[in-house]
Amino acid sequence: MYKNILALAAALLSAPAFAAPDLSAAHKLYQANCAQCHGKDLEGAAGPSLADATWLHGQPTKANLVRVIGKGVADKGMPAWDQQLNSTQLSQLAEYLLPANAAARKSIAAGGGPAAGAPAAPAKGLPALKLPKGFQIAVYADKVEGARELAVTDSGLVFVGSTKAGKVYALVDANKDGVAEKVVTVAEGLNNPNGVALLNGALYVGEISRIIKFDDIEKTYASKPAYKVIKNDLPTETWHGAKYIKAGPDGKLYVPIGAPCNVCDKENEAYSKMAHGP
Repeated sequence: MYKNILALAAALLSAPAFAAPDLSAAHKLYQANCAQCHGKDLEGAAGPSLADATWLHGQPTKANLVRVIGKGVADKGMPAWDQQLNSTQLSQLAEYLLPANAAARKSIAAGGGPAAGAPAAPAKGLPALKLPKGFQIAVYADKVEGARELAVTDSGLVFVGSTKAGKVYALVDANKDGVAEKVVTVAEGLNNPNGVALLNGALYVGEISRIIKFDDIEKTYASKPAYKVIKNDLPTETWHGAKYIKAGPDGKLYVPIGAPCNVCDKENEAYSKMAHGP
């Protein structure tokens, strides 16, 4: 009896006090439903940062997180998720967002998966993707922070806009083997330069409140070229404020202007509309 008690005590003392939660499923839920507004690492994007829990309407408890996620925050434009996610999924998301699980989130985001002894997360990267018959996929370029819209020249030079990185990149595949050897920063310090489009040899970039233009871009992209501001009176709100650009066959540029909310009436203002220019 005494030996059994000693053995039990030794086992309890040698075991970790708490097992790190397996947040793999919750990570997938967050990336699929929340990352577009709050950032893939909770750093904030169109919506506020969730990393420091200052966004909470109340105490940073799991019960309150479930309530906020489920019911939404109408005056901030956050929708109620209890009509799209079930109670288990809401609970998983709340657990994922708890400040105490910051280290576990970081481990999963880095590809480390859950703690030892927990079920392994699905393989990270391309092998986990399922493609239709006849399709292939491969990495063209990495280290392109915040990549969003792409524009490709006739010669195969790829320009990429970014979100919070504030940069525009050029991806160079000089030997045409399907892999970019260089990632060149064309411009930086911009305000969410999400959209990019090519027209008449120039690169147009859409920031939150303005459109800028880089002339003769294929010859100047590697030398931090100067740009011209061609429009600077677009709405400044960041909520749904990212500007995409498309060059039409009529030689005009088309830019959508999103409403600064999920549910609101902005019909008589410059929102929920499509702008175009020469």
